[in-house]
Amino acid sequence: MLPKDIGNTPHTIEDFTFVIMTDSSDVDAIYNRGAAYSRMGDFIKSIPDFTAAIAIEADSTAARYFWCRTE
Repeated sequence: MLPKDIGNTPHTIEDFTFVIMTDSSDVDAIYNRGAAYSRMGDFIKSIPDFTAAIAIEADSTAARYFWCRTE
C-alpha cells in the first residue's frame, strides 16, 4: 500500500512510470501509480493501472478495492 505521505505529486507518478517502463509486470509499481493518480483525484487515469494490476495478480485485493471505488 502506498504510504500517505507520497503519491500526491506528478513526480511520484513519473517515478512509478519509469519503473513500469523498465518492468511492465511490476504489479507494485502499477498499483502504486494507480493509487497516486487516485489520491490526486485523477480517477480516469487510475482505472487502467488498477485493471492491469488485477490482470497480473488476480488476487490483488487492494487493486480490486480501489478499482471498484473509481467506478
